[in-house]
Amino acid sequence: MSIIFLGIVLIAFFAAAWREIGHVAIEGVPTPMEELSAGMLTSASGAGSLLHKAR
Repeated sequence: MSIIFLGIVLIAFFAAAWREIGHVAIEGVPTPMEELSAGMLTSASGAGSLLHKAR
């Protein structure tokens, strides 16, 4: 089972690396990693506000 999980993780890693390396930057359009970091910050701030409201 761990070999299957490792395979899934490796495929996801290489797919993300291929997308990041093959990305052609266009002025004003965020890169895939910038979109990912913005999404993570939005998600974390949303979770923090929900936690604060629950108190």
